Amino acid sequence: MEDKKCALCGAVIDRYDEFLHHFDLGDGLEKEICSKCSDRILKHQQEVFAKLFPTKAAKKRYNRS
Repeated sequence: MEDKKCALCGAVIDRYDEFLHHFDLGDGLEKEICSKCSDRILKHQQEVFAKLFPTKAAKKRYNRS
């Protein structure tokens, strides 16, 4: 089996699992993304949503008043 590489960082994806690492973004765009990059994307999205929809918990987590 050929080693899959992350489309973002280029690292070989350790213990590749299609369910976890294969992203279908629609319009025929499909990429393989490693767990580390996936976690970074999720963290970025959490920060964006915390800014767009500030809640008491989000403010506390990101030290915002």
